[in-house]
Amino acid sequence: MRGPLLEATGALRGAYEAVDWDASPLGCPEGWSPELRHTLQAVLATRFAVTLLWGPEYTLVYNEAYARLIGEKHPQALGRPAKEIFPEIWTDIAPLLDGVRETGVATFPLDMRLDMERNGSLDEGYFTYCYSPVRAPDGEVLGLLDIALETTAQVLDRRRLDVLTRLGMVLADVDEPAELVAVATDLLGKAHDDLPQVELLVDGASQVSDAVWHDPLPPAEQAEEDLVLVDGPQGRVAWLTVPVHGPRSRRPLLVVRLNPLVPEDGPYRDFLVLVGRALAAAFDRVLARQAERSEAAAARAMSEALQRSMLTDPPDLAPLDVAVRYLPARNDSRVGGDWYDAFRLSQDDACLVIGDVAGHDQQAAAVMGQLRNVLRGVALSVGTPPSRVLGALDRAMDRLSLSAMSSAVVMVAGLGGGDGGDGTTIEWSSAGHLPPLLLEPDGTVRLLWSDPDLMLGIDPTTERRDSRTHLPPGATLVLYTDGLVERRDVGLELGLDRLRTAAEGLHGLGLEQLCDLLLQQVGGDPEDDIALVAVRHRAD
Repeated sequence: MRGPLLEATGALRGAYEAVDWDASPLGCPEGWSPELRHTLQAVLATRFAVTLLWGPEYTLVYNEAYARLIGEKHPQALGRPAKEIFPEIWTDIAPLLDGVRETGVATFPLDMRLDMERNGSLDEGYFTYCYSPVRAPDGEVLGLLDIALETTAQVLDRRRLDVLTRLGMVLADVDEPAELVAVATDLLGKAHDDLPQVELLVDGASQVSDAVWHDPLPPAEQAEEDLVLVDGPQGRVAWLTVPVHGPRSRRPLLVVRLNPLVPEDGPYRDFLVLVGRALAAAFDRVLARQAERSEAAAARAMSEALQRSMLTDPPDLAPLDVAVRYLPARNDSRVGGDWYDAFRLSQDDACLVIGDVAGHDQQAAAVMGQLRNVLRGVALSVGTPPSRVLGALDRAMDRLSLSAMSSAVVMVAGLGGGDGGDGTTIEWSSAGHLPPLLLEPDGTVRLLWSDPDLMLGIDPTTERRDSRTHLPPGATLVLYTDGLVERRDVGLELGLDRLRTAAEGLHGLGLEQLCDLLLQQVGGDPEDDIALVAVRHRAD
């Protein structure tokens, strides 16, 4: 190989020069077809991990990024058939290669698992890549172009986050230590990819009577270290102290046989520590419940406490008075997801928020907490108008992989220096949410209808719009979630009529009393949880 093509190999020049090309399936480079030479020139010029798989044997020629991707398989892979280089994954990729060669149609696997020997051992790996045909002028497929992206870290992070999320969910309703051990052992025991075998020892008692994959007693260093990795009878074992409150000698121990395909790196260790912390929090919670409340009230109190802990009281936003309410559903399984917020956006503006995450469980409540916190940061960063806040929140949800949908209204009210004046301007943007309710000083009640935009979590590129109205002194504006007006046997239109009628009868009441009576007269015994924000401009 010589000339411009050799110059383009860059840091791989020595590796390309060392290949006996005459003995390879490609033959002498001077005899390579124009299609091969031109395509390889493009491959060598890109910083993406790209290889060519040329001819019927899928011979490999690639760039620097691909050399890093395949680890110790380079430089032996250069000029060699793919089957010889990737025997451990050949049965997975050969049908895809053959399919593209035979049909000429590209393939695009997402996060495909391919366990490869790249660094001296077989490691679990995930890749998103595309096999595309490279054709001769007559249409014949001469080879394949492979653009590859390793997604192992992202897949493992999502998988471990899912385990931690589900662990928190199943432990949230546990009321007895023995039940906690059984439930946690069952859930963690099913997370085979990261935790092939699991035992949870409480006061030295095991849930598995005849376990032979770990030593009967923890290593001596376990007395000092929270996490110790040792060689066990059947592979590497992690001994993890569950950091519950109380004497260290009485703390539970989590024993895990490690997955030999997953490196014992920082993320794996951090995951194990987080599992221990989740268990510790659950143990502490169960013991506290035993001392404080009956089993019947514990599960509901847990869900409601989680919800309320993220729904704080509003600050002083003079000349605006703000009242908030959260009412859980009568059915425990439908608690979680409704949220509100009120905070000072700047010296001259206040931000009021109402939202409803799709779903009714503790996962929805957890997502609600994330959205509320992210929205605060986004609002303080981008400022006004509200449509910009919702757009930035939607894009943040997409980038943070918050796979949830939520309706919301973000409203900005001018504070006017705190002197009341002639009222204030209200500007809002709606992401698929119900219309705000306005109570005029003279008792007139109307719904502020506008064309709502898409809910959050559907399309982060959607264009969002703003609406505006005036809030005179003494007027009240109410934001609410659908639990206030929707019932199984009552349509939404009738529910909104009931809300409007009830509000007309509450004219002149104080803001706190108004909220309480709206919940009593309209919300009643709700099938869904209810969040409510009411704001009134003080009358001089």
